Amino acid sequence: MTTQNIPLSAGESKTIQFSFTPTEAKQYIASVGTLTTSISATSPIIPPPVAKNLTAQIVNINDQYQVALSQGAWVGNFEIVTQIGRQDALSLTSMGDGLRFANIAIPKGSVITKAVLRLVPVADFLYYTVPSVIIGQAVDNASPFVDLADYQQRRGIVAGGPNNSNLTQGQVNWNINVWNIEVMVESPDISAIIQEIVNRPGWASGNALALFWDDHAGMNTVDWSYRVAQGIQSAPTEAPVLYIEYK
Repeated sequence: MTTQNIPLSAGESKTIQFSFTPTEAKQYIASVGTLTTSISATSPIIPPPVAKNLTAQIVNINDQYQVALSQGAWVGNFEIVTQIGRQDALSLTSMGDGLRFANIAIPKGSVITKAVLRLVPVADFLYYTVPSVIIGQAVDNASPFVDLADYQQRRGIVAGGPNNSNLTQGQVNWNINVWNIEVMVESPDISAIIQEIVNRPGWASGNALALFWDDHAGMNTVDWSYRVAQGIQSAPTEAPVLYIEYK
């Protein structure tokens, strides 16, 4: 306990303001001549914030849109499955997906402690590592995907869009190793991306957010090395999931 003496002259008054470090105790002793009085206080113990978690799954067809290069031209569609990587120059290269997750009930000001994408693999072509990146759309409330032009506007220059003004500053690289079919996989932690989105001025609990998981930059140069996971149309109960822990 910290003790502080406060001498007073006759008729004098003083205001004492208490400030504490956690669990600290303080005692103030006021004296006028031979008369003394004391005031003691201990700071309250404030429990740490309770950790919470949220699981959001794609539930609508227009919440998942796939884009790739086809012989030098960008093409897109509401694909049945989720694909990432490269087929060959005569088929599809620089494949990737836009993923929108609705009803993210995380209050503004929350601290994101963990966030991952969860996917259910259905195919693993060649045993080469497939490079990819995850990045977010920097908007307060992401809308469903519409078409290729809408996707390009949101994803930016790497997918044929005009600029990168709609992207988060944060991004995470994911070098995908061999998958075991039907065994759920998790992406690297993307909490910094989610934190950036929920920190936006217009973010509100219940808004939607969009992520892009792709190799639109063409990092993968090995033909027929790509990964396929379940999508909203191939297996709705195994569609991509966004798992978040926050406090």
